Amino acid sequence: MNDDTDVRAMTVNERLAYFQLFDALDTAVASRRLSNVTKVLLEAKLTVEQAHQTAVAILDNPARHSFR
Repeated sequence: MNDDTDVRAMTVNERLAYFQLFDALDTAVASRRLSNVTKVLLEAKLTVEQAHQTAVAILDNPARHSFR
């Protein structure tokens, strides 16, 4: 996998699949720690602001985003 790939047009789920981060995100969400979830989203090449906002949304209502 090439880290130089332009992923800006990809959705969050596409990025998670591309970088093989679904398991890491599941683990991070299970921890219920904002910093853990944000870190995984940053690995998926979201901006700091996007990663933070997405992590907050996921942890605010995990079931809505298909997490337990």
